[in-house]
Amino acid sequence: MLGKEVYYYRKKQGLTQQELAASICSIPYLSKIENDKISPNPETVKLLFQRLGLDVNQIPEQNHYENVITNWYKNIEENNRALADKIMLELERDLHFIQSPSIESYFYLIKWRYNLSYTNMDQIESSYIKVKSYIDVFTENLHYLYFKFSCIYYYKKGEFDVALTQGKEANRLREKLELDDVELQYILAVTFSQFNHTSLAIIYAQKALHIFQQQNNLLRIMDCQMLLGISFARIKEFDEANYYYQTVLKLSHHVKREFPIQATIYHNLGYLYSQKKNSELAIEYYLKAFEKKEGNLDQSLLGTIYLLANEYYLIGKKKDAKKWVTTGLTIPLNLSTSQINLTALNYLMDEESDDLASYLKEIALPFFQNKKDWKNISKYSVLLGDYYSKKSHHKAAANYYKAAYIAGENLYN
Repeated sequence: MLGKEVYYYRKKQGLTQQELAASICSIPYLSKIENDKISPNPETVKLLFQRLGLDVNQIPEQNHYENVITNWYKNIEENNRALADKIMLELERDLHFIQSPSIESYFYLIKWRYNLSYTNMDQIESSYIKVKSYIDVFTENLHYLYFKFSCIYYYKKGEFDVALTQGKEANRLREKLELDDVELQYILAVTFSQFNHTSLAIIYAQKALHIFQQQNNLLRIMDCQMLLGISFARIKEFDEANYYYQTVLKLSHHVKREFPIQATIYHNLGYLYSQKKNSELAIEYYLKAFEKKEGNLDQSLLGTIYLLANEYYLIGKKKDAKKWVTTGLTIPLNLSTSQINLTALNYLMDEESDDLASYLKEIALPFFQNKKDWKNISKYSVLLGDYYSKKSHHKAAANYYKAAYIAGENLYN
């Protein structure tokens, strides 16, 4: 990262490349140094540092911190939380010794990655603001990490279109820099899955799975297999999906976090059997998922409750459906997809069509449009189309059916 140091301090001191390079090296050579295109002659570096008033003896010390940060990042990626915490504390203690802007920017970039894995949204946002203040001193490698982490960041925020754009840019830089990064393959698989680009999700997940298997990274193997199960279920390859889910279920007994993993598998198996029109098995698995999740009042629990209530509703057991809707709506959480689904289902069961229509127009559709959630935009636009059709408001009905059609087109494009 020496090049960025030279660039940063040259700009800070108001020097042109011609002024800095004079009697030391050619301007093209300096440009290559600043863009980290070459490993410069040590004597040239020494002369440039002297002209900039920098201490060349600090280079080995700064290189040490760069190596420590790289090791910190490695442990974050491998989910070694305890060791990642230890290294972070040591780096924060020594932060005032880091006098290199690019090394400092590297530290804050990896701290952002740490927060994306382990902390809440407030800390993530704070880290993001800090990282943006260093963009001007990023090397191409740091720009790559920035776009990769931005993909995760926007995915967490539910801004999936932005996440995909950032992920694609990261992949472009990865190819340009000829980097091997299995983690990016997995991140892209998850992001493509969110957009129902199922074939791409499967391709990237299988690439990542192959490498994680070579590394014997059990947790990541399970993550990939879970994603493959979801993807194959989406294209109605149910036997293939069941194979991956059952494989993850067996592997889950060998890891410390088996309960949340098993809860997710049971939830997904419930959804798989619902798609196969086997409500009895779907409900059985949803109940198993609920038992594993009970006590954790979060959006994941709410999602299982909604699917359980909806399954009972589909087979005409409205009393059971109402019980689960009531259970879900008493959980104090922010507005979410599952909460909207539960509220809409509640109106449907009570046959309050006017209240349902108002809720869908005023709350549900604006929420899903903001998130570009084409699946739910299509679903609820059809409901509104049906509502207005029954009332002989044909123009309004046609508009909502058209909106459903457009959302469906977007879903698969």
